Amino acid sequence: MGSNRAFQAQKLKSQADDLEDKSAQAIDDGDVDQGLDYMVRAIELDPTPMRYMMYGSILSGNGTSTFKDSDPKKGLQILRLAETQLFKAIKTFNPRKDQIYLSQCYSLLGDMYLNAFGDKTKAQEYYKRAAEFK
Repeated sequence: MGSNRAFQAQKLKSQADDLEDKSAQAIDDGDVDQGLDYMVRAIELDPTPMRYMMYGSILSGNGTSTFKDSDPKKGLQILRLAETQLFKAIKTFNPRKDQIYLSQCYSLLGDMYLNAFGDKTKAQEYYKRAAEFK
């Protein structure tokens, strides 16, 4: 029975990896909404800290662009979703092995708080946390 579970888990991981690849391709092709949809589906199949971080990073870039270029209110909503995904990643990364990824998450949070949320104190706190993992 255990090998069947392992096989199922590997199958889900493989499907999620394929969706993640499709996500990157769709975003590269300029279809951000489709890319985000693929990423959500990948996370549903295989919710790893790396997938949360990648999704949060994509949302951060999209939210920042939307905030600066077209719709600040919608941009903030996207950035709040990015924040949620980054915190999921932070909670599930291993602090002894995944310092570089934790640093990236905190750095993105610092950028969001400095540039969009307007909270320099919180931004400094996140930048400090990022530096602690380097």
